[in-house]
Amino acid sequence: MFKVGDLVKFSAKRTMPAKTGEIVAIYEDETADVYVMAEGRVYRAKISRLVKV
Repeated sequence: MFKVGDLVKFSAKRTMPAKTGEIVAIYEDETADVYVMAEGRVYRAKISRLVKV
């Protein structure tokens, strides 16, 4: 499973090119949202869209 601090490759939207970033927060409620810091911004992505680097 993923944990805060892991490096992941992700796409926040289907049309967005993949980016590499670090997980900064994980919400384990019904939304299963993960917040990833990449290129100086924080993106929200679904946990199903993450791939460990």
